[in-house]
Amino acid sequence: MSHRQYKRGETYRDVNIPIDSEAGHKLFEFSERSGISFQIHYEIEDNLLQPLESMLATYPKAKVIWCHLAQVRYSSKAKSYGSDYIRKMIEKYPNIYFDPAFGDADSVYPGSNENHARVWGDSGRVKQAWVDLITDYPYRFVAALDIGGDRVDHVSRNTRKRRNLINILPKKTQEIVAYKAAFK
Repeated sequence: MSHRQYKRGETYRDVNIPIDSEAGHKLFEFSERSGISFQIHYEIEDNLLQPLESMLATYPKAKVIWCHLAQVRYSSKAKSYGSDYIRKMIEKYPNIYFDPAFGDADSVYPGSNENHARVWGDSGRVKQAWVDLITDYPYRFVAALDIGGDRVDHVSRNTRKRRNLINILPKKTQEIVAYKAAFK
């Protein structure tokens, strides 16, 4: 559940549709056949990583955009996730891309009372390991605003957040992450 849904008591949204289910295979197969990319809002939990990697290997031409880079809602369920893990995924699977729309440094998930995103250091700045990762593989990161129907009024705020992230990247990486990666 998103933090907004959690706060509203919309617990029916806490569901798990296995990515390697029949529906998942159909989606990956369609992407591979058509060349059309698709997004997954796949919450980061250790038990979900192997099925995703299996699908990426099975459908190497499917274009998958994994939303919410480093957004972890329960750290106890995502012990292996971090910039090193993402680096290994990028190096192993040429068909995985990431949407860096993640929570602010002070954003806390109400279900766990933990910070939403692992990208933040103690100083409220993005950790250098994440900046290095994005800089090393800029075409694998697609800037996004993460706007749903219940927060259309957040366009300006989310645009500023994305620009703030892009502005900390080296100049040659900024254009790529801002729009070239998505265009490609």
